[in-house]
Amino acid sequence: MNLPFFIAKKYFLSRKNTNIVNIITSITVLAILVGSSAMLIVLSAFSGLEDLNLSLYTQTNSDLKISAQKGKILPEIDKLTADLDRHPSVEVYAKTLEEKVYFTYKGKEQICALKGVDENFRKVIKIDTAVKVGEYLPFVYQNELLVSAEIAYKTGLILSEERPLRIFMPKPGKGMIKSEEEAFSFQDSYAIGIFSLNENWDPFILTSLESIQSLREVDTKTAYQIEVRLKKDAQPEQVKKELLGDKTFASLYKVETKTEQSGVFIKVMNTENFVIYLIFTLIIIIAYFTLAGAIVVIMVDKKKQIQTFVSMGMTKKDIRQIFYYTGLLIILIGTSLGIVLGTLVIFIQQHFPFQMINPSTPFPVVFKLKNYLMVLVTTLIIGWGIVKAITGFNKSI
Repeated sequence: MNLPFFIAKKYFLSRKNTNIVNIITSITVLAILVGSSAMLIVLSAFSGLEDLNLSLYTQTNSDLKISAQKGKILPEIDKLTADLDRHPSVEVYAKTLEEKVYFTYKGKEQICALKGVDENFRKVIKIDTAVKVGEYLPFVYQNELLVSAEIAYKTGLILSEERPLRIFMPKPGKGMIKSEEEAFSFQDSYAIGIFSLNENWDPFILTSLESIQSLREVDTKTAYQIEVRLKKDAQPEQVKKELLGDKTFASLYKVETKTEQSGVFIKVMNTENFVIYLIFTLIIIIAYFTLAGAIVVIMVDKKKQIQTFVSMGMTKKDIRQIFYYTGLLIILIGTSLGIVLGTLVIFIQQHFPFQMINPSTPFPVVFKLKNYLMVLVTTLIIGWGIVKAITGFNKSI
């Protein structure tokens, strides 16, 4: 057996006499335990939140969204729809057109996104089931609107045929604007329903595709996106690859899957996760100050024994290895116990939730290998660096 390791193990495990060294060693193990377990629990909680939010966001995204590579208007739309009609994995698709507008209602002004959709849209995204008040668009009249609950709340909107919303859409063009009519197209429209989905849809008002085409003063074939619903057994990534395999198609259009449509949200979540990781890394570093102090105290406490080991023929390298292994044992024991404790807390939260988002929804936590690896790598590398520095540069041995 490696003699320095055997002595280090004896130093760590020996509890014959309770003294300051034992107390400091126990406090160090406890600090590492708490730091590593807290880091694992928080990372697992953020992973759970990410999965929950991503599932909520992607539920309201189409399987695929096709838009133009250049500009906003889809080029060669007849050829595009013919390609989609022929593709065996495409169940149904809807044309959409979206513009920023502002509207007035009872003297209040509000900026929103006006989204024109065709009759297939409810087959692609089940937005008709999200209507809380009124009804979904019947596509009978062009001036009918489906308004998000957020906009309705901000404007005090009620469903009434006697109180229209006047919608203003900026006209494209250049030059001096002499009147409001030259700057905007406008239309009086009526809200027939109020819907509620998620934050992504809060700024939206839905109307018929023909209505926004008329406001935009474009022909009836114009669309900005085509949103696609695939058949049940279809794989979105594979269908995207097949569509973009045509070089002409790839040069004209870009295709986004459900997850890619929530790209901004994913970037925000990744940034939050990274910030949380950095904060807990700092906490781990602070916790390891106790490790540095523990090793120094052990060195001082064992000074007489060190002299005995030197007289027995041990080299300075061997002496340093004793305390090096002692430090590593403290790290391994503390980290291992921390991971066990963290895993236990996550398991209890999953099966017997004690922390709730609301009275009916437990706070989500998930087991993910990457979180375990992040905790292990962070704690072991920082701990190893501190132990190496203390035992390698200490001049008292």
